[in-house]
Amino acid sequence: PGSPSSAAAETSVGRHSLAWALKQFTSMERLTGRDRYYCDECRTHAEAEISTMFHRLPEILTIHLKRFAATGGMSLGRCVSKIGGNLATPTRMKLDRWCTSECSRRDSTYE
Repeated sequence: PGSPSSAAAETSVGRHSLAWALKQFTSMERLTGRDRYYCDECRTHAEAEISTMFHRLPEILTIHLKRFAATGGMSLGRCVSKIGGNLATPTRMKLDRWCTSECSRRDSTYE
């Protein structure tokens, strides 16, 4: 019942999951202040939004997780803390919600 990329990949309250980690990794970040983006064409710093999405997925997926959380953006003054506890990992998972529309394997299910 349900798709591998939905409820099975999520986690219960108080626990982190692989889906949570991927959501954190791919979340939109606003670059402001000292972290503004430098545009080579305009030759100026500008506020911008960046995010990461998968454009290509491998046939066999290996994920290496660093269990740390950073707050404060990309600046040197950010705070880093270790994420304790286990990471709930499903036995089947689709990554389609973290893929670009051009990703050829976006409908693949990893087991």
